Amino acid sequence: MGPTVFRMCVREVGRELGAMAAWPTWVLSDHDIERHRTRYGGSPRRANVAPVLLSTLRGTPFLFQGEELGLEDAVVVGEDRVDPGGRDGARAPVPWLTAAPHGWGRGSAVVAAPASRPEAAAHRLRIQRRTSRSFAGLLSRWGSRPFGAANTPGFAVGCAGTRR
Repeated sequence: MGPTVFRMCVREVGRELGAMAAWPTWVLSDHDIERHRTRYGGSPRRANVAPVLLSTLRGTPFLFQGEELGLEDAVVVGEDRVDPGGRDGARAPVPWLTAAPHGWGRGSAVVAAPASRPEAAAHRLRIQRRTSRSFAGLLSRWGSRPFGAANTPGFAVGCAGTRR
């Protein structure tokens, strides 16, 4: 989605919900579509800017697991594939450790942790929180401010729910 389409979407949501005095929620990715970094061509800069932009909109931003780390879809191959719709890459577990299976034991996740996840070392939360240019680092700095402090955005970080 380019900036023009994004801007039109934000305006349309504002117009539709504003008429009802309703509060919008915003998401970039969920378990049914590619992660936003994958959709944006893998760019780390775009992956970090998108959730910051999302947090500036009127409404509540939701982050899908791994978006705070700038994860792309994992490459899931062979017998590790479980979803007939091909969404395993977005559903693969977050890499907590560098070495496979990245902190997940075999059988502990519905979608297997990929045997190879090259970005795991750079995208572990412990590393990202210390990286000033990462979105997780920004969240960490925002989160260290007292609740209710001026200009402190609120975030709901977690897994997206199922669609109904």
